[in-house]
Amino acid sequence: MKYLIILISSLSMLFPSDWISNINKKYSDAIVQIATFQNNKPYAFGSGFIVDKDGIIITNFHVIKDAHKIIVRTKDDQEFEVKGYYVLNEKKDYAILKIAGFELPKVELGNSKYVKIGDDVLAIGHPQGLSYTVTNGIISQIRNYSGSKLFQMNT
Repeated sequence: MKYLIILISSLSMLFPSDWISNINKKYSDAIVQIATFQNNKPYAFGSGFIVDKDGIIITNFHVIKDAHKIIVRTKDDQEFEVKGYYVLNEKKDYAILKIAGFELPKVELGNSKYVKIGDDVLAIGHPQGLSYTVTNGIISQIRNYSGSKLFQMNT
């Protein structure tokens, strides 16, 4: 057991322990809160992320399903009403939305073909309206779900 502790201590010197705070600092400005309304009453809340500085946002379809109005709030409290949809995919549970923003912070997208079981992951979002929550975990399994990759993660 003594050797295991030494090995873990040595490995922690090779990898920065502040990777979570570094990623959060770099990308949290591009994470948005989404509020949906039906009949002018709040209906659902969720998270999204900006992928284009001119206001393209990705979120989950279930967050915006059946909404009459969708409001996006940025970290600096700017509010934008969604002006349109690029893609709505209920089966894969994603939606690509458009707001009238410009020069917005954005995330850099990666390629899921490089994701492996055991990779470290980080989620930044607004679960149940709790603003800018950060949690980390690992990819515990990669599954085929209706012809799409599904990444299972522990947190």
